[in-house]
Amino acid sequence: MVLPMRYNCDSFTSRLFDNAILSKRCIKYFKCSILQKSASRRINMTGTDIKKLYVAADGTATFICPKCGLARKESVQQYRDNKGPIKINCTCSNIYEVQLEFRKFYRKETHIDGLYIRSSRAGDWGKMVVKNLSMGGCGFETMRASTLVRGEEIKIEFVLDDRKGATIKKKAIVTDIAGNYIGCRFSEPPGSYDADLGFYLKKT
Repeated sequence: MVLPMRYNCDSFTSRLFDNAILSKRCIKYFKCSILQKSASRRINMTGTDIKKLYVAADGTATFICPKCGLARKESVQQYRDNKGPIKINCTCSNIYEVQLEFRKFYRKETHIDGLYIRSSRAGDWGKMVVKNLSMGGCGFETMRASTLVRGEEIKIEFVLDDRKGATIKKKAIVTDIAGNYIGCRFSEPPGSYDADLGFYLKKT
């Protein structure tokens, strides 16, 4: 009778020992899994380029998630004195960073018909409506779906809707895209000044 009892005891101890080892392995696995996920999140946060986002005259900015493409327009006045990038939480659970760039020029809301021409593709052009305008750039809406990309050089042309009716022709770099809305920065030689545009944008 002694041997079976000792055998049962040894068997129970063996199973208990095996379970303890398994538990330690499980704990170690879950710890590793959590650390890997945390590291992955850190890589997603710091491994992507921080996009510069221009703030409109009304103090709003259009955020576009680089993962799902969701665009949302929000007020960012509270970040005017912020020096570094800010973190944006998207509804798709993605977290990304942007650097807000508050306008250095007065920006005027407009509704002016014009044309844009792609410098890289001869004969590729389209109609547009200039929605806002400053000495440094403009924002416009295309009449049809556009294949413009950020960083692309374009040429734009429109006639100012004031009594002078000056024709404005500019080379520009695409900086922002949100659906049919295109934001661009004028490519001006250092020290240049457009008198017609300056007169048009003069605050009254």
